[in-house]
Amino acid sequence: MGTDELALDVEPGMRTLALVAVLILSKISFPCCMASDGSTVKLVGEQVVIVWDADKKIEHFVRKATFDTSAKDFGFIVPTPSVPTLAVAKTDIFGKLKAYVDFQNRPPSIACSAPLGSVDAAAGGVEVVSEQTVGDYKAAIIRASDASGLGQWLKANGYVSRPAMEEWFDHYIKKNWVFTALKYTGKKGMVTATQAVRISFKTDAPHYPYKMPKDTWPAGWYRPLSVYFISTSDVRGDYLGKGSAWEARKRWSGSLNQYMVNKLLTDLNLKGSDMPKHPVLTQFDNSRNAIGYDDDLVFRPQEASILNPTTLAVGAIIGSVWMIHRRRRKTV
Repeated sequence: MGTDELALDVEPGMRTLALVAVLILSKISFPCCMASDGSTVKLVGEQVVIVWDADKKIEHFVRKATFDTSAKDFGFIVPTPSVPTLAVAKTDIFGKLKAYVDFQNRPPSIACSAPLGSVDAAAGGVEVVSEQTVGDYKAAIIRASDASGLGQWLKANGYVSRPAMEEWFDHYIKKNWVFTALKYTGKKGMVTATQAVRISFKTDAPHYPYKMPKDTWPAGWYRPLSVYFISTSDVRGDYLGKGSAWEARKRWSGSLNQYMVNKLLTDLNLKGSDMPKHPVLTQFDNSRNAIGYDDDLVFRPQEASILNPTTLAVGAIIGSVWMIHRRRRKTV
């Protein structure tokens, strides 16, 4: 599996442009878009926390990824249905959530803003909404009216996009989404674990930007991904466009105790009002049998099974009451 080389028509001093994150150089890519300074970037692992506030229609999306690369500069871009706010999150939360799920699954026991550099916001059909530094990343939030205009903007800033990228852009532009470009300056020649970044935005339904450009995932490629989804109920994952179920393995779903709620609020840099009442955690691991990565994911409440324990208990009570009532009628 080779590397798809992409022309970089830039002067050496321009390689730190924020929108390096827009272009994909590696065949093994991030869930949205990823790029490097020309070196191969291999995604080793990806973890995501989603906190869904159904009352306010706000999704708090937190991602942590680990890469094996010799690249000094690389980054990625995330599409969202509205202009997001960004904040740093503590990566410790992923280990805490994993430990919490592992404990629940155990066998039963007997006993500030900064400029990004030269960015031309006046290119046709492209608006740079804001720029800031977030932890390890330099970020630009971008709105575009058409894919070719965004491609032209990239070219004007020293980069050349591919047709597959414009197709990917167009998918979200037609939905009037915005793009957040996050560029990381890594340590060359070593596995790099990036800081987690929280992206919060308004949306009608909670989702995960799972879609990738078609030329970045070869048939049979396994994408290592764990999702920790927090809402008011057990949820399932579906493909947004296809309408079919996501093939991921659901490892566990259940209530969060107050200790974990407090850890989430602290580590994700959230307020108490951002957390849903009586939060429920559902944890998914991606399947090796995934049908591809050309669609986004949406999360919906899991319908209660007719044979779940609560239903059976209620049925038993109703049955007992009915039997008592019947016996009384016979004795009259």
